[in-house]
Amino acid sequence: MRWATVTELNSLIPLPAGYAFEQLSRSQIPDLTTKVQQWHPDIGIGAGSCYIPEQFYLDKTSLANEAERDVYVLLIKFAGEIVGMWSYEREPDALSIYGRLLIVAPEHRGSRVALSCMSGTERICRTCGAEFVYTVATLKVPHMQVALERPGRRRCSS
Repeated sequence: MRWATVTELNSLIPLPAGYAFEQLSRSQIPDLTTKVQQWHPDIGIGAGSCYIPEQFYLDKTSLANEAERDVYVLLIKFAGEIVGMWSYEREPDALSIYGRLLIVAPEHRGSRVALSCMSGTERICRTCGAEFVYTVATLKVPHMQVALERPGRRRCSS
């Protein structure tokens, strides 16, 4: 499995006018960690808490112009500014991708950029060689579950 290039991603997923993807680079990590905490104040608790310390990105993620790793962080930019991030993780042995985290800055919610990302997930996964994709949604944010189910995805419960 290989990660899709940013050029491929920008062609696979049509974003609303003015938005574009960019792969996270080492120099952008401090800005991103600050923004993630501002956009999602509850992230310090639970599975998403790994997105706060800079060391997570240095140790676990594929950074622009560096070696590929299994966690990919894609920046969502508008007018040159980071306004969102989308992260997923590949599991090569299982030919699967886990959609880890998608956050959009509050002032860009409603732009439909998150819906564009979610609707393009299958195209990204196929390009990367995945045969299975999954994600989880917190019950604390009910609209996330609805947004994930809307395009025909199925909810799995235990």
